[in-house]
Amino acid sequence: LALAHATAGVMIRYGFADSDRTVAVFHGGNFEIEKYRDEVKRNMARLTRPRSQVVFTRDLSENVCLDGAAILAGYSDAPTP
Repeated sequence: LALAHATAGVMIRYGFADSDRTVAVFHGGNFEIEKYRDEVKRNMARLTRPRSQVVFTRDLSENVCLDGAAILAGYSDAPTP
């Protein structure tokens, strides 16, 4: 519950909550545990504001960091060795 309130606080503080489509993305650590992810989703949904889609990188890929690095390398203007 504290995490849900902290996330909402950051979203409000930086104006993300004013967006038409706000997404909270969580990665690594306890977010690898399905039961924990479910509890975070429940707590985020119970908040009256701000409403946001909740995404856990674990649900998208087993190694989203490596996937992101590979995509960045593919689209990067940096010269390859």
